Amino acid sequence: MLTKIVVSIVQTCTRFAATTVLIALAVAVAAGFYTARHFEINTDINKLISPDLDWRKRDIQFDKAFDQDSTIIAVVEAATPELTTSASAALYQKLSGDKQHFQSVLPLGSGEFFEKNAFLFLPKDEVARATGQFESAAPLIEIMAGDPSIRGLTGALETILAGVKRGQVKLDSAERPFNLISQTIEDELKNGKATFSWRELVSDKPLTDADRRAFIEFKPILDFNALEPGKAATDAIRQAASDLDFQGQYRARVRLTGPSPTAPS
Repeated sequence: MLTKIVVSIVQTCTRFAATTVLIALAVAVAAGFYTARHFEINTDINKLISPDLDWRKRDIQFDKAFDQDSTIIAVVEAATPELTTSASAALYQKLSGDKQHFQSVLPLGSGEFFEKNAFLFLPKDEVARATGQFESAAPLIEIMAGDPSIRGLTGALETILAGVKRGQVKLDSAERPFNLISQTIEDELKNGKATFSWRELVSDKPLTDADRRAFIEFKPILDFNALEPGKAATDAIRQAASDLDFQGQYRARVRLTGPSPTAPS
């Protein structure tokens, strides 16, 4: 019975091929029009679960109390702490006024407040050690602050050598700063590209990767009608880094993490 029905349909379509094609096209257009008017996508996974469930109500209250909105964390890394600070500040300034893609932009662990009050967040012994380093390095800091150029660097070296000559500075203590300066000069002569960190010069130990990182928190405006709700915001950050020529100007790169960029699409 079923075979006869299928054969009859195929024979009818074959006999009236032109009419069949026109009917199929009309149905396809009508279906497309109906779909466009009545169907929409919502990629907000929180909408998949009923908000009337007890545990979901508590989850919503927790999100509101602790501001658990989706965020993007931009990790800025550069060759030196100074370049990291400059690149991070440039990215923040470029995007802080972008209200099309972001609700807010906040530098983490940096900014005017931390520049003035950073020591308040350190243990007492670390504050004492840091201030002691500043005191011992005061002559160098004065020279570098007054002339942060190759001439100032030469003056700093002269001060170190004078200290060694007078016995105020041990020769072994001067080994590290001289090695840093020597390596910078060799890199410049060999590759034409070199970086130098004043902060590393006056530090009593090598800098870590954490010293070359800065973080910016972005709260994006999400579009749940798109397959990737935060894509416009992440693209805006990457485009801003490209416009600022992160690699050429700051020897820096930016990576994105957080709930929004890592959310599945």
